Amino acid sequence: MHGYRVVAPGRVSPDSCAVDQWHSYALAHGVQELHLQTSTRHHDMICALCCGRDTGKGSSGYSNSQKDEYLKHVVPAKLFSCATLRSLHLASCSLPPNLAASTVQLPSLETLALSNISSSVSSSASIQQLISGCPRLANLTLEACHQIQDITVDTRLRTFALRCCHSLRRVTVDLSETRVFEYLGQAAPVIDGPPTNASAKIHICTCSSGKNDFDSLSGFLLLFVNAKHLHFAWPDVTKNPLSDYDDFFTLHFPRFPNLTRLELGSRCAHPRAVDAVAGILRQTPNLTALSLKLGDHESSYGAYGPHFAVDVPDVPAVQCLRERVREMSVELYEGANVQRMLLKTLLRGALVLQSLRLVFASGCYSELDALTDEIKSWLANPATTINIF
Repeated sequence: MHGYRVVAPGRVSPDSCAVDQWHSYALAHGVQELHLQTSTRHHDMICALCCGRDTGKGSSGYSNSQKDEYLKHVVPAKLFSCATLRSLHLASCSLPPNLAASTVQLPSLETLALSNISSSVSSSASIQQLISGCPRLANLTLEACHQIQDITVDTRLRTFALRCCHSLRRVTVDLSETRVFEYLGQAAPVIDGPPTNASAKIHICTCSSGKNDFDSLSGFLLLFVNAKHLHFAWPDVTKNPLSDYDDFFTLHFPRFPNLTRLELGSRCAHPRAVDAVAGILRQTPNLTALSLKLGDHESSYGAYGPHFAVDVPDVPAVQCLRERVREMSVELYEGANVQRMLLKTLLRGALVLQSLRLVFASGCYSELDALTDEIKSWLANPATTINIF
């Protein structure tokens, strides 16, 4: 059997006996890919803060009793000794308590994804035992595994994703052969291992006032200084901006000498965002392609005021803009004043820019012509091609 997939609908708790029988059938027939998800709504329980949802029920949007309702099914231990299994995805279910190392023998498993594995019967030790029992593990995803604090991965991963594991503090892993790395969370964990050339996607979902959090983030980013492609997103601080937060971008953001493609994500509603972006770009001297995502598809449109002049802040010239950046993409542009300041600063400095891709946010189409004309007037290179969506 090649693949086996079980997804329980909505809030319906699956019949454990029936599911275990299906497991037994699949295992007896040499299943290679197994996907078990005990709720189609399990993503609603992933950190609401990270996912941009405000449910009014705390950081996860659900009470502990509601979480337990989703996590009644315990995966049978016999599943973790399947010699044919190559891909395993478990979501909103529980591992057996005190999973022993002798119980986990997955010699063929290459891909492991654990999402929302968190309940009174699933310990950090069980997750660690599962990871350690996969000698050929190459692709690992941990999402909303709230109990884990320290994880050790003995194999060299090709892809590694950490999302919303907010208790995680330390990861021991060799990323030297990793091609794609993704992190979504709050304070960045300590990763013990050598630097990597991996393409990295890093999204910091909250801004803390603790200086140690910025120090750890700087150390975290140092792992990827050899990368050629970086996606970095951070929360926009609109009220009581923190000096440590500002200084991180302008003074402490690591240098990425090999980076050629950079994607940045932030609403950019505070004027210091212009300095933040400029500070990052000063650390990417060989950048050729820059992408900005200025919000999400649910962002409210910041009213454009064509009668307000936009002054370019006093920002030192950025080398990569003047000499190398030839492609620029701006998504969900609202035309709010800070975004206008940012875009004007970038375009005025982009002397060799060849193409500009511009995607407007929904709701600002009535001002489309005025916004477009304004942007064209900011171009330092009149030969730049503009594509508008």
